[in-house]
Amino acid sequence: MKNTLFTVGFILLELASFSQLSSSVKSDSVVFYYCDEMPAKYPGGQEAMIKIFADSMRYPIQAEKQDIGGRVIVQYIIDTFGNTTDVKLLEGVREDLNNEAIRLTRILNGWTPATLHKEKIISYRRQPFIFIPAKK
Repeated sequence: MKNTLFTVGFILLELASFSQLSSSVKSDSVVFYYCDEMPAKYPGGQEAMIKIFADSMRYPIQAEKQDIGGRVIVQYIIDTFGNTTDVKLLEGVREDLNNEAIRLTRILNGWTPATLHKEKIISYRRQPFIFIPAKK
């Protein structure tokens, strides 16, 4: 629906993703912390994700008719193959909007997996969606 306004809120950077912890090295009485971790990357970055969400989003008909919107947050895993798995609802509005956010998240595959010490690792991400019904 081209006339439906849909906003995707992204808090993806360091606040929204997490995986394994950093390491530390002790030298005399000083402790140095380092992290050889690289977060998972989606091909094309956030702009590509926004485009996929905007092009693929189907605003639930009943929610739009009732002028219902709100914020839905999902959590998911990016596995070592770059696939999106284990999508879970963290914060929802109502079933139809929640299901649309989950569906949109599941179509994100093809990630470059996160790495730690050059080894592929799974990583967790949180994705907020903000649904705003079209003005009538």
